[in-house]
Amino acid sequence: YRQKEIYGLNDPWVVQYWHWLFGNDGFGFSDGPMVSTLPNGEPVERYPRYGVLRGDFGPSYTDLQRVPEKIWRAFRVTFLMSFLSTLLTYIVSIGLGVYSATHRDSLPDRISTVLVFFLYSMPSFWVGTLLILFLTGGDFLHWFPNNGLSSVNYLDLPFLSMLADYVWHMVLPLTVLTYGSMAFHSRYGRTSMLEAA
Repeated sequence: YRQKEIYGLNDPWVVQYWHWLFGNDGFGFSDGPMVSTLPNGEPVERYPRYGVLRGDFGPSYTDLQRVPEKIWRAFRVTFLMSFLSTLLTYIVSIGLGVYSATHRDSLPDRISTVLVFFLYSMPSFWVGTLLILFLTGGDFLHWFPNNGLSSVNYLDLPFLSMLADYVWHMVLPLTVLTYGSMAFHSRYGRTSMLEAA
């Protein structure tokens, strides 16, 4: 009951929605902590919220960290991985498409065609699971880490070792994010070049 009172979950839903949207601090005009009282008379300080309209999504109920900070940390990683996978996709697929178009019906073109269609047909969640299973330890190879973006001693490493550790952790996620779109774009580039020629 105490936790519910701290977070305002005992309030009527209309009041909860108002606090979620506009905050429970009186739009900044509150001059002290928000205090509520439990049924036994014990005072409880309410968790301050500033409202979604002011960019505050409140605390996480699992670890009490601010939600915008958690979203920002995840967004940075998502943006970096999306940017790198897009960059890698275009670098590899343009080169592969140009080579396949200029060496039409050669053995490397046929091998790349079969390989590209094979890669394109495999779902990424399945490939990701297989890569984790076979390349990150367990009963098979332990070439890559199975989670995280850095090792435990990441901050103690010199800069180049830190960069190498970060790249080592990014290899498998970037592979899974890149291979499907790389297959599609390489075929698209090959077809476009053959039509233009």
